[in-house]
Amino acid sequence: MKTSLNLSTRQSLALTPQLRLAIRILRHSALELEAELAQSVEANPLLELDDPDAGDQNTAEEGAENINEDLDENAKDQRDAIDSATDLAEDTADAAPDLHEFEDFSDPDWAEFPAGNSGASGDSFAEVASDPDLKSHLAAQVDCLRLNPLERLIAAVLIDGLSDDGRLLIDDQAVIEALALCGVTVACPEIEVVRLHLLRLDPAGCGARSAPECLAAQLHDAAADNSERELALRIVTEHLQQLATAPEQLRRQLDVADALFNRACSLIRSLDPYPGRRFGASTAAIVRPDLEVYRERERWQVRLLTSMRQRLRLSHHYANLAQQRGADPWIKGRFQEAQWLLRAVDQRESTLLAVGRVIVTHQNAFFDFGAQAMRPLSMREVADQVGMHESTISRAVAGKYLATPRGVLELRQFFPVGLATSTGGQASSTAIQALLRSMIEAEDAAKPLSDQALANALGAQGMRVARRTIAKYRDELRIPPSSERLRRA
Repeated sequence: MKTSLNLSTRQSLALTPQLRLAIRILRHSALELEAELAQSVEANPLLELDDPDAGDQNTAEEGAENINEDLDENAKDQRDAIDSATDLAEDTADAAPDLHEFEDFSDPDWAEFPAGNSGASGDSFAEVASDPDLKSHLAAQVDCLRLNPLERLIAAVLIDGLSDDGRLLIDDQAVIEALALCGVTVACPEIEVVRLHLLRLDPAGCGARSAPECLAAQLHDAAADNSERELALRIVTEHLQQLATAPEQLRRQLDVADALFNRACSLIRSLDPYPGRRFGASTAAIVRPDLEVYRERERWQVRLLTSMRQRLRLSHHYANLAQQRGADPWIKGRFQEAQWLLRAVDQRESTLLAVGRVIVTHQNAFFDFGAQAMRPLSMREVADQVGMHESTISRAVAGKYLATPRGVLELRQFFPVGLATSTGGQASSTAIQALLRSMIEAEDAAKPLSDQALANALGAQGMRVARRTIAKYRDELRIPPSSERLRRA
C-alpha cells in the first residue's frame, strides 16, 4: 500500500446561475412563474411587472390628465433610456443562457400523466374542487373525544399512518417505535382501544387493516333490521370473497330466505370499502393554462393565453443608471440578473408555443372527435420536430395546461402510449380507454363483459390488447370488474 498522485482530465457540465435560472423558469407552471416573478420584482428595482387589473382602478379622466402632464416631460428620457438599454443588451447578449446548448442535462423524474381530464373550463383559471383533508377531519373529531393525553398521542400516530383510502398502513410495533422516539412507552392493548375509537369516527371504517374489518365497522351503525345486519356482518367477516364469486352458492350454504339474503346483500353494497376516497387534498387544485386552442379558418391553432414576458419589463430609469460610467456595481449586478430573467421567460414562452403547435398539429383529430381519436405521441417525436432535447420537452410540459373546447387538459395527456394493431399501425392508450368505456356503458347489465371478453372484442377490431392490460385500464377508469357490475345492476 502506498500513496501516489495522478493527473487526469474529464468533461462535466457546469450548472451556471444563468442555466439554473433558465431550467427553473421552464419547469414552473403559470401560477408558480407569476409568484417567482413577483418576488423577483420586489428584490430587483430594475424589474417592473404590469398588473393587468390596475387600469380598472382609475377613471378615464384621471388617466387622461396623467398622460397629458407626463407625455412631453418623459418622452425624450424614455427614448434615451431605451437606446442605452438596447446598446448594453447587445454587449451582454452572449452572457445570457441559451437553453438549447444544455439540452443533454437529463431529467430522471418523468411523472406519468393522470388518466382523467382536468375540469372543463374556457376561462383562464380552472379549479378542481376537493373535499376536506381526511386526516384533518379525523383529528378534529379526536379532539372532541374523552381521551387521556397518551390516547391522544396514539390517535395522532394512527391517523398519520392512514392511506388516502382510510386504510391503516402501520402495525402496532410501528406505533410503539414512533412513540418511543418521544420517550413514551405504550402497549398493544392501549393501541387497539384507540384504534377501535378511530373505526367509529366519521367516515366509519377508517383505521381498519382489511376490507372485512372496514365493512364490519360500518355495519354497526347501519340503519337496518337486526336480522339483516347480523347476516350482512356474517357475510363480510366470513364469506366476502365467496359473495363476489358465487353469490347463489353462498345463499344455499347459509340456508336463509331469498328475501333476507337479498336485503343483506343490498346493505353490503351500500357500504364503502374505501371510506377515505371521498376526501381529497387539504386545498383545492387551481391551475391556469399557459396555452389555448382555437379554431381559425377550419384549422386548429394554438396561442399563449397570457404572456408574462409582455408584462415584465426593465425599469427605464434604473437601466439608464446602470449603463452610466462609474455606476454602482450593485446596480450593474441587478441589471444583469434582470436580463437573465427576461431572456429565461422569453425562452420559456417560445419553447411552450413550439411544443404546443406540434401537439395541436399531431392531435387535431382529438379536438374534433374526442378521446377515441387520440393518436400515440412520444416526447422524442416532439423533440425531433422542434429541434430540442427530450429532457427539455419533459420540463416544458410538466405542470402546464392547455385550454381546449373539451376542457382544460394537462399537456402530458397528449402523450399516450401506442399499442400495435393487426394492420401494422398503432392505437393510443387513451383511445383504447375511451373505447373500453363506451363498450362497458353499452353492455347488457344482466351479462356484463369480462376482461377477457373485452380483450376479444378489441381484438376483433384489430387491437391486440392483453387481458391484464384491460384490467389495468379499467382500474385507471375506476370501473369495477364484471362481477361487481352484475351485483350493482
